[in-house]
Amino acid sequence: MERTAELLVQDAQFGLSYIAARQSEAQAESAARMASAAYRLNVLAALFLPLTAVASVLGMEIHSGVSDTQQNFWLVVALGVSLGLIFALMVRRKG
Repeated sequence: MERTAELLVQDAQFGLSYIAARQSEAQAESAARMASAAYRLNVLAALFLPLTAVASVLGMEIHSGVSDTQQNFWLVVALGVSLGLIFALMVRRKG
């Protein structure tokens, strides 16, 4: 009777260990997916933050002496996109 009880306890412990291991694997997979999503979000933020910052500063009503021409518009867009690409590459390199 005592041996049967010991075997039952041992089986219960094995079962609990198995369930804990399965839950740990599921949590590790979930953490990896969340880290991947956070990484993609950081790359997107690094790409678009400089463009929005440049557009915000240049969109204010100030008299800077820069004329409102199509050439200056594309220059500002190119500056913002190039800064965004540089920041995105920096984030990707550290990731």
